[in-house]
Amino acid sequence: LRSHLGFLHDRSILVEIYLWEGVSDQAWQEAQAGGCAQRLWLELAQHRQADYPADVLPIYQREVESLIQQTNNKAYASAIEFLQNVHQLMVRLDQVAEFTAYCDHLHQTYRTKRNFISLLKKQSW
Repeated sequence: LRSHLGFLHDRSILVEIYLWEGVSDQAWQEAQAGGCAQRLWLELAQHRQADYPADVLPIYQREVESLIQQTNNKAYASAIEFLQNVHQLMVRLDQVAEFTAYCDHLHQTYRTKRNFISLLKKQSW
């Protein structure tokens, strides 16, 4: 199968097939080896967050920053939802100080996005 998909830039199709077949560990390996579409990374994260929180953390952090860069209130609200997931994962990993530093990074990096900053400040971690 892989030889027939050599023209693709990433392994999204393989990842999708393995997820459909319920073989999420193999899907994860393919995504790690060759990349995949962001929606598939998010689906993989859902499958892995219970057992592999450290694997999922960078996926959710990338999604937070991607959403913030969309510069609209709906995306900002979604970013906060993903940030809540990041918080839960970092608490599980005993990385509370790192989470605070990450929030500080977001605050400094996106300080001109007032609506996002307002939502961020309303959170009670």
